[in-house]
Amino acid sequence: MSKHTYPTIDHVREVTQFKSKKQAEGAIEALKWLDDGAPHKFDGLKGNFKFAMDVFLMDVQELSNPEPDDCGTACCIAGAIWAFTKDMNGNRPSGKASMDIFKTDPDCSDPDYPELHPDLHSLFYADDHYLDDITPAQAAKTLRKYLKKGKVDWSHLDD
Repeated sequence: MSKHTYPTIDHVREVTQFKSKKQAEGAIEALKWLDDGAPHKFDGLKGNFKFAMDVFLMDVQELSNPEPDDCGTACCIAGAIWAFTKDMNGNRPSGKASMDIFKTDPDCSDPDYPELHPDLHSLFYADDHYLDDITPAQAAKTLRKYLKKGKVDWSHLDD
């Protein structure tokens, strides 16, 4: 179990682009999941999840190199927040999952490519670092700073 402290929902809503209560709750739960090493089973959701920064939400069996016993859903930071926000069952990825809950342009007509705030784009796409190599601990470090200070910082990947 994680030994970290977490910001309040109100604080997350104040300093980040997660403005709704559900998004802020989902972001905090995603951070807890990452802090715990992104275990397949997680008390906050039904089913099995696997961290993969290079996919939003996908059936694990569709990944290029699934483990023989892998089942459930693979997701990145955005996908994990979406899953926690929607109380998703991890053994059945939602066919309706999209980045639409994060869009910041209400006039955006394409729900598959919503206009993201630059902070969310930087957070979800890791400032153009190679997504396949990002570990749950590295993602947690960046998400924690964003939730506490409102700053996206992937510079630790440069070490």
